[in-house]
Amino acid sequence: MKISLFISGLGNGGAERVFIKLFKYFKKMGHDVELVCATNKGDLAENINLSVNFLGSSFGYSSSFRYYRYLIKRKPDVVIATLSSSIVTAALVKFLSNNGSYKLICRIANVYQKPKSLLSKINLFLQKFAVNISDGLIANSNATLDSVLNVLKIETKNMNSQIIGNPVLEDDFSALNTKKKRNYAKSIKRIVIIGRFVPQKRIDHSIKAFFLVQKKIKNCKLTVIGDGPERKKIKQLIESYQIEDKVELLKFCPDVPKLLSNSNCMICTSKFEGFGNVFIEGLAFCENLISYKSIGGASELLKDTSAILVEDGNINELANSIIDVLQQNFQKNNISINYLKNFTVSKVGEEYLAFIKDVVNDQ
Repeated sequence: MKISLFISGLGNGGAERVFIKLFKYFKKMGHDVELVCATNKGDLAENINLSVNFLGSSFGYSSSFRYYRYLIKRKPDVVIATLSSSIVTAALVKFLSNNGSYKLICRIANVYQKPKSLLSKINLFLQKFAVNISDGLIANSNATLDSVLNVLKIETKNMNSQIIGNPVLEDDFSALNTKKKRNYAKSIKRIVIIGRFVPQKRIDHSIKAFFLVQKKIKNCKLTVIGDGPERKKIKQLIESYQIEDKVELLKFCPDVPKLLSNSNCMICTSKFEGFGNVFIEGLAFCENLISYKSIGGASELLKDTSAILVEDGNINELANSIIDVLQQNFQKNNISINYLKNFTVSKVGEEYLAFIKDVVNDQ
């Protein structure tokens, strides 16, 4: 099949990593696949060795004409779009061009929230329009699909729709984990959090919890992987607590499995996650995982695992759980390899291909 994967840019986020893995897998399976980005933006654009078709627009929403010209030249059998601006752009172009020669599949990557501002209401209206225009819908979790039903108010029974998890792990992840030697200094307890610096991720909660932790455990350090509009706010918070020497901020990590294998504990403070790649990575590579019991991935992916789930938003409970883990008053991660195999590239990639074929063959 001739498949195009359309996304706004290559920021260091979960949706971008999912598309990169799907691109490699589809190509490996012999399909004619292209990864198409509306903009040239994103940390991953400079840190991956892939052939990417960058349309060169300033913003995702302003890429309609360039994307239309791309379609005319490419003539794909199917387009899969993910993230809001790409989904809306792809649907708008399909609607205005009245082009039925290819199928459009919308991949919903996050849980829709009830709109509170005029701008969010407009965005929600556009998302609803886009999903209604599409030929297929992929949601990455039950919570994501529920939000399509309850927030977008779209009935999916009469359309091609399916819940498919994310391709987080390489097929040889278990062997990879065995080879990742845990070489962290025993005298230092290392905590890690991975996430964009946006309100949804509540990175400030991790800083506040760590401030409490380091009062009781002097030999601990926090590594924060991510970037975003709240970076300045996070740095100011660290400075106000005077813990700059104990907190490391990194925009990008080229080897997440190695980072997690060399950490004592991984934490997550998100308000919600459509899926949450970090949950699966944490289970696979880190000895201990602590997360708020929030909507989506945390509640779905971690409920039957040894991960520690604390009350959503309770910074004190989060800090106490981290202290327990670092003091070894805990049960180490003992997750089933068979469970994690559900999120390997080949397993999820095959589910995607089966769904794509169903959509393409549905006349």
